[in-house]
Amino acid sequence: MRQLERLEQTLSLRNIVSGNGGRWAYFDRQRPALIDGVKLYAAPDVAVFRHHRWTLVRIQFRASPHQGWYQVLEHVLMVHWALQQPGFPDNIEAFRLKVVAWRRGVWVEHEVPLSSTLMRQAFALVEHDVREAKWIERCALADPSLAALPLARHEMTCNICHHRKGCPAGNGLTEAKEEQRIRLVSLSEGSDEVG
Repeated sequence: MRQLERLEQTLSLRNIVSGNGGRWAYFDRQRPALIDGVKLYAAPDVAVFRHHRWTLVRIQFRASPHQGWYQVLEHVLMVHWALQQPGFPDNIEAFRLKVVAWRRGVWVEHEVPLSSTLMRQAFALVEHDVREAKWIERCALADPSLAALPLARHEMTCNICHHRKGCPAGNGLTEAKEEQRIRLVSLSEGSDEVG
């Protein structure tokens, strides 16, 4: 409860809660925008119109202490989403991005940079992720045992993974990679044989 009370006092939401927010709207994050055949789930939590611009706000109740470049690109996707919605402007200069994140018992607010370069990079990330997901789907359909799926790069990733119990690397990443390599080599040798 204290977390929500403190959220109401953040700069991004204080005026809305007090009734002085002017124009604002909230959105369901599960409402996608269709962009180039891709359903993009990137709606902001709140949009606030101030000083002739829309500020798109993402609220993170569980935030990583370190924000990587890919997280910046994920936040930039909010603008891609907004550009597809009726009632929003059609140029990126009309937007600002803000993230309100709960970290170590306090709400931390920061602005996210926005540029046409970041917009292109953000959508390129989506396209890459869609290609990878399709590749993984093809692997899973070809071999539903999960044995052919890509494994983590580092053991540390396995140590924090919630799916370790059913994973081929459940007993160790190095051993699983070697078993996978041997299996894939034997499969490829078998496919080279002419009957």
